[in-house]
Formats: sequence, structure tokens, C-alpha cells
Amino acid sequence: MDFLLEDEGATPAPSEEELQLYLTAHLSRYAVPDRLTIRHVFVSRERHGDTAQVATGLRDALLSGTEPASLGDPFVRGSEFRLLSEKDLAGIFGTAFARQVSVLESGTWSGPIESSFGSHLVLVSERRPGRSPDLAAVREYVTRDWWADRRELKSREALDRLQASYTVRVEGEVSKP
Repeated sequence: MDFLLEDEGATPAPSEEELQLYLTAHLSRYAVPDRLTIRHVFVSRERHGDTAQVATGLRDALLSGTEPASLGDPFVRGSEFRLLSEKDLAGIFGTAFARQVSVLESGTWSGPIESSFGSHLVLVSERRPGRSPDLAAVREYVTRDWWADRRELKSREALDRLQASYTVRVEGEVSKP
């Protein structure tokens, strides 16, 4: 039924103004999030009992000038992560970790910050603020989503018209469960 209703009446292509209005109304779908480049020194929960205590000692060494590569435990995904969003970081380290890291001051070692893996000392070395894209940059996606919304709206309207033309009657006694 949806397939048959979808073709009922052609919708003209969206104008430039309609696409811009759609983009403005749904900006969160297309916005480019803040991005961070971080480096971390990892203390594995599997190797150390009190990871926070070990990490605090390593932070003192970092602040004294010790090379980060010589400290901590190996981390399967590496020690540097370039230009990741908070959502990307959450996918690797967990939501709580990502939330904490996203508000860290740049240029200084912070932590320990806990993840499901253990403790991390984190240095934010680069921060790129998010931005709202202009229509030219996301036109293809906005147009695709505009069409999808129009199809859904037209389908819903057609089904409402069909339902309005029928009357449902229940005859006899209705038993309750």
C-alpha cells in the first residue's frame, strides 16, 4: 500500500529556499562536531591493581619532562588519536571518558581519567571547534532527507484520507482479557 501511495501526485523538486529552510530546521543532523587530537599514557587494569595510583605517579614523571612514549602500558589502538569527535572517543573509550576529555584544557597533561580499560593520562594537543555547514557542503544529504520526509508526509496523508473513508463497527459483545 505504501508503494502505491508513494506515487500518488508528483512532488516538485525543492527550491533553494526550501532546502535552506530544511537545513536550518535540522541543523544538528549536519553540524560538524568539535574535534580533538589527544595523546594518552595508559595504565592497564589487567596489569596493575590500583591504576589511579600508578597513573598519578606517571603524571608526575610527565610533568617533570619524561618522554610519554617511555611510560605506561601498550594500548591496542595506539597512543595518539587525531581529530576525533566526542562521539568517536566514546566509541573507543566509553561515554564518561569522552565527556571528561572533551572539556580538558589544551596543552597540559590531565588525569587520571578512567575508562573500562584502566586509567589514562591525557594531553589535548589540538582542538578544532565544530561548525554549521553551508548548504553547498551538504546539499546532497539535505536533498535526500528532504525527499524522504516528503515521501513519509505524503504517505501519512494518503493513509489518513483512506482511513477517513471507512467506518469500523464492532458488533456483539466485546470480551475483555
